[in-house]
Amino acid sequence: MSNNSQNTKTKKVVCKLLLFWKILNVLVSGLLLKMGKTIKGGAREVIYNVFKRCLAEYHAGKLLTELDNLYKRVADMPGKSESGVRRIINESNKNDGFTTPAKQNVEILDHTP
Repeated sequence: MSNNSQNTKTKKVVCKLLLFWKILNVLVSGLLLKMGKTIKGGAREVIYNVFKRCLAEYHAGKLLTELDNLYKRVADMPGKSESGVRRIINESNKNDGFTTPAKQNVEILDHTP
């Protein structure tokens, strides 16, 4: 494999990881309260579910959902449905973010195989 081809693949993986992180931030920021306040209810559950998923991937020594299926991967982390994740992202983009202190926009890219 040529060095140029490896660089292209590396850039694609990094872009997917960055987009995954942005989407996860939008999901969590929609549940979290202002900094300094106690994290409650649904946000605590999401954080714990993401921790369990990351721990399972750590023990497996590999990703449990392919990076190419971005929405599925994001949905798997908190244990929610892929359609729910798509609705949240679309709603956030339509409304220019959530009405929480941590507003973020995520560019939607179609990563379906």
